[in-house]
Amino acid sequence: MYKGEATIRVTRIHSSQTLQRPVSIEITDVISGDVIAQLYLSDAEFGHALSSPSEISCEVKVYTEAQLGMTYETKREFIPWKPGRGTPEERRKAAEPFEVNGWQARLGDFENHHNWGADRCWVGFTRYFPANETETKQVDTNG
Repeated sequence: MYKGEATIRVTRIHSSQTLQRPVSIEITDVISGDVIAQLYLSDAEFGHALSSPSEISCEVKVYTEAQLGMTYETKREFIPWKPGRGTPEERRKAAEPFEVNGWQARLGDFENHHNWGADRCWVGFTRYFPANETETKQVDTNG
């Protein structure tokens, strides 16, 4: 069992569609920034939850892949690439040399034209590591 600090955010989902449960309660791990769970309630369910000590039903999403208690880092790298081309396998292969020490590429960045240069692509990378480890943060090698 993980025991740590979390934040709770209550928001109302605004949508052009009529939502049955427009109230969202999001629970986030403070250290990793990962969402642990999201609860969705109707206005009536939310009001009932606030005004009485009883159980109510709601829709829930639990994110079991959350990296609870882990430190989250990001970086960006220029990867040699012909923008707008290539298969998912080719993108993965182009990113592999940069995926060291736990870094994982956001492969969707290859598809975003805002990240394209003449012969390269600006790709984001993320990684998690235990919060109690003291590790030198790697900085962008491309400036």
